[in-house]
Amino acid sequence: MKKKTYKIIQYVLMGLIVANFIGFGVELAVSGVMNTWASLCLSIGIISIFLFVILSLMYGAVKVDPKEKPSCKNCKTCGTPNDLDALYCKHCGKKF
Repeated sequence: MKKKTYKIIQYVLMGLIVANFIGFGVELAVSGVMNTWASLCLSIGIISIFLFVILSLMYGAVKVDPKEKPSCKNCKTCGTPNDLDALYCKHCGKKF
């Protein structure tokens, strides 16, 4: 997912969370009882929180920093990971 798309979805979910909890508070203050509209606002607010957390965890799990340097290099012959400063493969001995 592109970063811009992620940010838009994130802001929409944050807006839903805030709007629904404000709606819940107003409905509860006006009516004084937990009615259908108050429970609907509370339910949508809670669902939005769960979606926000899940989206954040999913995006954070696959997010890769492009500036991050690799910690090793793989041998083209056998695929063994080696140190970045290695001149020869530690498994097959092939020169890099």
